[in-house]
Amino acid sequence: MDTKTTAGHFYPLLLPLPVGGNTSSPLSLGEAVRCTAASLDHGGLYLVHGPLVLLLWVGHNIANTSLVQLFNITCLSTLPSGETKLPVLDNPLSVSVRSLINTLNSQTHYTRKLRVVKQGDSCEEALQRLLVEDKSPNGGASYADFLYHLHVNSIQLLVR
Repeated sequence: MDTKTTAGHFYPLLLPLPVGGNTSSPLSLGEAVRCTAASLDHGGLYLVHGPLVLLLWVGHNIANTSLVQLFNITCLSTLPSGETKLPVLDNPLSVSVRSLINTLNSQTHYTRKLRVVKQGDSCEEALQRLLVEDKSPNGGASYADFLYHLHVNSIQLLVR
């Protein structure tokens, strides 16, 4: 496995999607945010791209216009969690998100099914496991803590 593939396997991309009509430019992979719960805005949409999973996280304060543009629904409570297929709608947000998903799926040898994860829903645990910069639920170190300790130990070995 090369370095890029290895990094993608252990550190998924967390891509913020535009909400509120801010969809004039095409979405790109260069806009990823840190994999931590603090990066998730309660009024936002995020696409999580991991090696085996493709999740669409929907914040509980998402604007109704974004729900209509992406899912063709008006209320978050009517959006089912779990595997889904985005409806083909003719608006900039829908076209951009579906195009980004197709681009991400073209980079793998298999097609992953999109799963919708609503904030506060029971299936949000699937997302929590991918937020590698947060401490693990069973008390393990965060990714940043791990890198810090790796750095300190490496320096100590070099100084000896």
